Amino acid sequence: MSEIKNAIESSKDSMNPISESKYPALRTISGFYQFLAIIIGIGSALGLLYGIKAAGTTIIIYALIMGLMGVITLLAISEGIKLFIQIEDNTNKQNSLLTKLIDKIK
Repeated sequence: MSEIKNAIESSKDSMNPISESKYPALRTISGFYQFLAIIIGIGSALGLLYGIKAAGTTIIIYALIMGLMGVITLLAISEGIKLFIQIEDNTNKQNSLLTKLIDKIK
C-alpha cells in the first residue's frame, strides 16, 4: 500500500502545467496563436486610436468588435491546444498509476 502512495505522491510532484517533453509542435502552434492574439490586440488598439482622432464611429466600432472577437478566438484556440496536451499527460499518468495498482493487487 505504501508503494501506491509513493507512486501517487511522485506523480503529483512531477505534474507541470504543460508537458515539456511531448508535442513540441503543438506547444509552438499554441505560442504562435498567443502571439497572433497580441498582434491583433495591438492592431485593434491602433485602429481605435485612429478612429477616435480621424475616421469616426465606424472605425471605432469595427476596431472594438472585430479586435475583441479576434483576440478571444485566438486565445481560446491556444488554450484549447494546451488543454489537450494536459489531458493526454494526465491520461498517461492515470494509466501508469492503474497499472501499478493492478500489479500490486495481483
